[in-house]
Amino acid sequence: MLAEPLDPYLPEVARTRIEEQYYAQVNRQASLEALLEAPDFLRSPTTHPGLFADHGIVHVRDVAQQVLRLLRNVSGVLIPTRSDERQAFAASYGVMLAYVHDIGMADFTPFGRVMHPEVAAQIVFSPAFDAVVAAILADDTNAVVARLRSLTTRGAADLDTDVMLREMLALSVGHSKSKMPVDVLNDPQRLRALMLRIIGTDLRLLYSLGKTEKARQALARADADGISPQGLARMRKTLAEAEANLADNTARYGASSRQADVLGRYYVNVEHEAFAWLVADAPASRELVDDVVDTIRVLRAADALRQRGTVLKTSGSYEIYVDQTTADAIYALRSIKGELFMLTAPDPLAAGEANIASSEITLDGNLRISFHRGAFVTPEIARRAATYTGTVIVDIQLDAIQSFMRPARVGARPSLKTAEDMLILLEETDDNLAFSDMVAALVCERVPELRGRVQVVPSLEHMPSLERVRYLTATDFRGTAAARQAILDHVGQSGHNTQAMDVTTAFAHVKVMQLQRGEILLEGGSPPGFVYIPMSYGLRVYPLGGYESTAVPAWTPVGNTGVIRGAARNATVVADDTVALLVIPRSIYLKHWHYPYTSAELVGRLKDEKQ
Repeated sequence: MLAEPLDPYLPEVARTRIEEQYYAQVNRQASLEALLEAPDFLRSPTTHPGLFADHGIVHVRDVAQQVLRLLRNVSGVLIPTRSDERQAFAASYGVMLAYVHDIGMADFTPFGRVMHPEVAAQIVFSPAFDAVVAAILADDTNAVVARLRSLTTRGAADLDTDVMLREMLALSVGHSKSKMPVDVLNDPQRLRALMLRIIGTDLRLLYSLGKTEKARQALARADADGISPQGLARMRKTLAEAEANLADNTARYGASSRQADVLGRYYVNVEHEAFAWLVADAPASRELVDDVVDTIRVLRAADALRQRGTVLKTSGSYEIYVDQTTADAIYALRSIKGELFMLTAPDPLAAGEANIASSEITLDGNLRISFHRGAFVTPEIARRAATYTGTVIVDIQLDAIQSFMRPARVGARPSLKTAEDMLILLEETDDNLAFSDMVAALVCERVPELRGRVQVVPSLEHMPSLERVRYLTATDFRGTAAARQAILDHVGQSGHNTQAMDVTTAFAHVKVMQLQRGEILLEGGSPPGFVYIPMSYGLRVYPLGGYESTAVPAWTPVGNTGVIRGAARNATVVADDTVALLVIPRSIYLKHWHYPYTSAELVGRLKDEKQ
């Protein structure tokens, strides 16, 4: 079941054909019975693509949904606000890119795994993709089709709609940060040169080029880091072997006409015609390039924010979870006969991904991540889990944050948040408050430039979803010290003990929201997540058990009893009128607001009240 219908963005006949022709093949090859026939799997199960995180039908649907959510969230924050027409184009194009980006994963060989971005870019020009392109172009209501037809009929593009659509789909290679670095994405000239090389070069030769360049970079880094002479010797040997293989493949495939024959269906002169719109001067072309590049940014982030944690599965639908006794990944392999085999693997990436409960880019343009657990059987195992989790966060931020890096241009888009200003917000874990601090320290150690931008924030785990959404979309409280003290004075007059409270720490992560008449603030029986303080009359409490409802006086904390007890709420609270409220996360309340009176303090307070 799709969370949001995708057919308005990608026609159903094209979507289902891609799913059945490519992603269903990934799922079939990942069945345990199929894997047992694969020599590579039997040699090393946990390094085989069959046990990678899902790249099948569920994955592509998830990424497409993520694209749509992100486009709405980051518009006007990380990418410019666009007209409805351009926003509709980005949504359709984003879903199309999502559906193309992993079709190359149908090849389960090591070659296929490494080359899947380039494989996808070449597939879209092959006859095998003709039916998909025809199905897309047959939908006159599609925003991408309408825009491309407008460009070609107005003479803003030299190629016909069919060819331009294939070129735009080939840009799905941009989901890979290694194959399309962000500085290339930001430079249309370099982007065009890269795409010409990708679509026009034999894949085997591209593979050799990539291995050689990787070996050169590794040797350069090792030399700069002062690696041992023995290590340098091994790396030089690896580079020499890669260069020899490259020379051999250049001789064998460098003059290959196979790809030239494929591209001959579309171009007279590939070098002159292909992707020319990327560097065209026409205003309509420049606007198209801006929209295409920003949509690729969103695709990269959406792929990085794919589902993990308790819903993390392989392409064969095997669950992956983290073992609290070892911090390693556990794969639950099921056969057709129903047998269940538990496989453990010291794979930092898989183990770290299994502990990610949620990852999202918030409405204010920050990366927010939560974890399933922080408590493990020993402190040493907890530190290992923190290391694994930190490894994943470093990888996520490379796509979710660095994809939004833009070239420095004086006066350009001053209203947009820069990638360098994006924060990484790590939620506390309820079972080990020190865990997220360990993860934060490890991330900053791995990526020093993130120091000061990685922050530990209150946990929103086990909170009612509506309250969580309200909190994330609420406004940060930014009152002055005097305004904060005035609020504490008001709250103190309601009976709350505010004498020991600090005006700085008490308002950390506190937000302000507004509730409309008739809206439910919190439900009786729901888990405690926040404490609310109404800044005027307007709330009414309906206790469970049949007791009379009562109005809530202004500045009286609501929901604090459930937070203090750690028990389900014993009342439903509804707005009788429009009311503004402070929203305090439970950990902040317990740390900085919860100061019950001692007997002597209460007696003294009551005596003062009496006088």
